[in-house]
Amino acid sequence: MVTYKEELALKIKLEQRLKPKIKRLLRQIGEETIVVWQATGRTPNMVIYHDEIVSLLREHYRAVNKAFRPVVTDRFKSGRFDLELKQVFEQLPQDEEDSSSIAAALLFLTALNKANSDFVGYSNSHSEQQATHILNTTTKDINKILDTQTIRMSIEDTSRADAAKEARKKFFGDINDRVDTIAVTETQGPAEESKLLHVLALTYLLTPSGEAQVRPVKTWRTIIDNVTRPSHVAADGQERYVDEPFLVGGQQLRVPGDTALGATAENIIHCRCSAEYVLD
Repeated sequence: MVTYKEELALKIKLEQRLKPKIKRLLRQIGEETIVVWQATGRTPNMVIYHDEIVSLLREHYRAVNKAFRPVVTDRFKSGRFDLELKQVFEQLPQDEEDSSSIAAALLFLTALNKANSDFVGYSNSHSEQQATHILNTTTKDINKILDTQTIRMSIEDTSRADAAKEARKKFFGDINDRVDTIAVTETQGPAEESKLLHVLALTYLLTPSGEAQVRPVKTWRTIIDNVTRPSHVAADGQERYVDEPFLVGGQQLRVPGDTALGATAENIIHCRCSAEYVLD
């Protein structure tokens, strides 16, 4: 069974794959914006980059979902999950010697298809939301740098070319921190969402009648070090049923990295926590 520390290693591996792609795109946005500003004194509307960011995020989310699917499915196929599955399969018609195993496989695939379908819906909406957020923050960062250079031009009689050079130096100098933040955020949220959706789908598999016979419990697991938020340290070990939110820092989160219930960026940025699932 994969531990939450092993999950962290998997998340970091996925982040490393995303970082060069994000860095290339941010450098492109910064360079093209500064070129236009140097030539015209104005900045382009960054909405032109929106679809490219959405495409990049969806590609990454697919990779995250594929990587984290076994974290849940392997757990469901072992221990008490396996016992619960056997009880369900034993109630199926035994027309042929292997009908139970065939039915089990079909049920399992049905659950996986549901989880993947739900994740596609999440990916489509979340990528749009996050692309807008990334663009808004990038626009704010670049405009702040260019405003500073505009003031500098008026005070020091600096040429626009020199001001553009300084703007590049500042923007590109800060880019690695921004890339790190985006890579962590855009891996953590989708990874935890993938796990949640697979648990929910497989729970329905165990309760074909629609009754809440099986109700997994999730536990908040915190990677505790010298940069961990106090509120996340306090949340370590907090237990909830799968369909109930955690309460972390006075905010509700379905899983670490989740903003669907109104959690703020301050509660999710650089979060390394994980949700662990077991049967009640």
